[in-house]
Amino acid sequence: MKKTLIAAALGAAFLAQFAAAEVTVYGSIRESLEYDQLKDAGGKDYRGEVQLIDQSSRFGFKGSDKLDIGGKVIWQIESAIKTSGNGGTGNTTWGGRNTFGGWQGDWGTVRFGNYDSAYKTLLTSSDLSSLFDNYADTADFKGKGAVFAQLNSRLQNSVSYDSPVFSGFQVRGSWGVDQNAQTSTNAPVYTAAALYSGYGFVGGLGGFYAKDRTFAQATGISNADNSITAATSGAATWATNLALGYKFDFGLQLGAGWEHVNSDDGKTSSDWENYAVVGNYKFGKFEVQGVYALSDEQLGVTDASGAQASLGLVYYATKQTRFYTYLVNVDNDSKGKFKNASGSLTPEYANQDGYALSVGLRTDF
Repeated sequence: MKKTLIAAALGAAFLAQFAAAEVTVYGSIRESLEYDQLKDAGGKDYRGEVQLIDQSSRFGFKGSDKLDIGGKVIWQIESAIKTSGNGGTGNTTWGGRNTFGGWQGDWGTVRFGNYDSAYKTLLTSSDLSSLFDNYADTADFKGKGAVFAQLNSRLQNSVSYDSPVFSGFQVRGSWGVDQNAQTSTNAPVYTAAALYSGYGFVGGLGGFYAKDRTFAQATGISNADNSITAATSGAATWATNLALGYKFDFGLQLGAGWEHVNSDDGKTSSDWENYAVVGNYKFGKFEVQGVYALSDEQLGVTDASGAQASLGLVYYATKQTRFYTYLVNVDNDSKGKFKNASGSLTPEYANQDGYALSVGLRTDF
């Protein structure tokens, strides 16, 4: 009995501290049952399997503290959780997702820590998100190894700034501090974004620059463990991302994206383009989603191209819970080796195509 009372008292004290500090506990459980097919060697037959795929479930704490001098201190600790053994794009160590401390005021928001780059939040945390980021991971077409937004990354050691919104306009910037002890070169990452939302239109322009990093090394900054890959003196990776969308009064949203990437290893340089067309239509509690995205000759290599098409139907049961089904196709050219965001259609070799039929749910708290 005494142990029970002591445990209850400690629990109450713990919760009281949370309440005093204005701490919010939040999270999202995202899981799907899928049938996935990949083309076998020779390109004649397909091998298929049924599997459970985690769609980037997460759990976190966040809070703030008002300052007498103005503004407030903000903080967040977010971790990925695995609802199954497969899928999931986050680092499952404590604080492996967006985890930071910062300061927020009328002048904007500054964050220090492990946080998505401005190049990434252009599509994933803005008014463009309902067009470009409202998919389950299996249907998603962005990120490392995918056909679009290939330099989307979470910068482990970063300083970021988001301005206030002025008449629909906002600017953002990120500085990824290089702390790679394996090399003597300083190889920071800089990203920036400008956004506009108003009168039904949404738009954004993003820029990415990685000093002393090839494309392969620049995409390494979003490794599962947030490691920073080795640098190459004299190398550089540049990227530009433009996204536009329009929302009609009758529930239809349409958008398009264009991305240009340049990779220079210090000796030779290569350029390529990525494209995306997206749309959704809401009627009642249902939403139809569709996307077609293409990467054209990655690294400037002929036939190193690939495309992804996703078609989905989502039912919003409540504000927190949705059920969905997606049909996804990843089509690789003879030298292409692209995958979907969840990794459930990850080719083992070039020219391997894949299909996925996914049924799942997402519930937020």
